[in-house]
Amino acid sequence: MYFTGQSKKSFNLIFLVFAILIGLAARVSAHGYMVTPPIRLVPNGDKISLAGDPTEVFPCGIAGNSPGPVTKYRPGESMLVAYNITIPHPGPCEIDLSMNGDNNFTNIANLGECGNTLGFFATFVDLPYENCETCTVRFYWNGGPGQLYLNCANIQISL
Repeated sequence: MYFTGQSKKSFNLIFLVFAILIGLAARVSAHGYMVTPPIRLVPNGDKISLAGDPTEVFPCGIAGNSPGPVTKYRPGESMLVAYNITIPHPGPCEIDLSMNGDNNFTNIANLGECGNTLGFFATFVDLPYENCETCTVRFYWNGGPGQLYLNCANIQISL
């Protein structure tokens, strides 16, 4: 996504409204999940419920070989991250990035106690000023014992 100035703000607002409407239309029994960037598909084709319910299985698959879209960004660009909390409970959330498939994740944003409040939330996260052909963005919510929520998205960072 290559936008500047006002067109970027307009696009982001339209995209956020669209994502919220899609989320409201979907009837899922999930605690929380990342809406954008679009998450990878996970086993059994049950993308929303498996990705949003507590898991000990990391539903990230293999970067580059995992089903799901690849969202493209430029080095240093701000990435819109939106997530939906449908069953609130405490626990820290973070956004992590792997520049090497699904290995060596680095924290790029702390979202605090993101799961305390029901609803849709969005924030911008600055990406590094580096190229990466097969990157993984991970939404990580630790809601306590037995309450680990993970979503991964395929992204590419290049000029």
